[in-house]
Amino acid sequence: MKALIAELLVKLAENDVASKETLIQVEALQIAVTALMNALDAQTRMTISKQVNKALDQASEDSATHPEDLIKLRGCLYALIDQPRIDP
Repeated sequence: MKALIAELLVKLAENDVASKETLIQVEALQIAVTALMNALDAQTRMTISKQVNKALDQASEDSATHPEDLIKLRGCLYALIDQPRIDP
């Protein structure tokens, strides 16, 4: 029984490390995308925004895509692409 509990604790710790690594990767991508978007002119940002929204609209037509996931995804993409940014 102790061995089983120890094994479960090791697996939980491994999952925690993997989750932290994934979070770090996501944060790095957010920083990179924000920097790239800030480097673009307004017209190019608008074009990208329209293309992303079109792709999301097409994904929403797919029955395999969960609507709740699309709402969250759309919110995250809005924060990266459409929200006004302060230029450095």
